[in-house]
Amino acid sequence: MFGVRLKPEKTTTLTALDLLSAQTAEASDLLARALNGQGNGSQNYLFQIKPITEECNAIVRQVAERLKHTFMSALDREDIYGLVMSLTGIVHGLDRFATRFDSYRPNHCSPEMIRVVGLIKQIIGELARAVPAIDRQKEIKTRLETISRIQRESNDICREAIGSLLRSHQRPTDVLMYKDLYEQLESIIERCGQVGSLVERISIKNA
Repeated sequence: MFGVRLKPEKTTTLTALDLLSAQTAEASDLLARALNGQGNGSQNYLFQIKPITEECNAIVRQVAERLKHTFMSALDREDIYGLVMSLTGIVHGLDRFATRFDSYRPNHCSPEMIRVVGLIKQIIGELARAVPAIDRQKEIKTRLETISRIQRESNDICREAIGSLLRSHQRPTDVLMYKDLYEQLESIIERCGQVGSLVERISIKNA
């Protein structure tokens, strides 16, 4: 993987990254379902994100322990651990948003918020396909371009939504609530972009 010989741990590490990608995608899907189905079992979807976060934390601990005993350079171990931590960071961001959303219990979700959550689900799907393709330059370039495009679109929607919110005549408490939720979504988008940048750096280094 990544142009290095992982020897006995290669399959284990690949499996861990695949599992983290799948868990991240599942968490984003649950969040999308919760916002689209608000008032119709949405809390059940939100509650299911927490166990996924805990499972990802367990995977990180297992990978960290196994990397101590792999036959590769410290830099290669750093790349793999960075990917593991970055993917887990996205899940943590989704979990934080779900916790805030459940705590606030907003009366409605704006179309912009639902749209951004849908785009986050898309970008996570692209990341899940980009990680296994990290040693295929042509494919990874296409994936990264798509990730950047979705990231820009998501950020634009969040900025416009926050601007409209601040100009609205909603109650100050509602303005602060929705502003916080949008900022949480922006943080998730940023984390996704960081994973994309890390994938690109590793791909270039091992080209």
